[in-house]
Amino acid sequence: EVDIPGLESRIKEARKKAGKSIRSIANDIGMSPTYWSRVESGTEVLAEETFRKIEQALGVDLGVSFDEGDRNG
Repeated sequence: EVDIPGLESRIKEARKKAGKSIRSIANDIGMSPTYWSRVESGTEVLAEETFRKIEQALGVDLGVSFDEGDRNG
C-alpha cells in the first residue's frame, strides 16, 4: 500500500485528460464507481496491483514506487 500526498488529484486529472467518466474507468479496471470515487477523494489506500491497473487504464505513469526492497516476480 502507498499513501502519497496529492496522488488522488493526479489520478483524477489523468482520468479527466483521458476523457473517462468515473463509471467507465471503474468498469475498465473492474472496480465499483464508489470505490473509484474513494480513490479520487483520497480515502482509499491503494495496493500496488490496483494502482498499476489504474495507470494502465489511464495510459499514464504516475512515477510511484511502492517499496525499496526486493520484489517477487
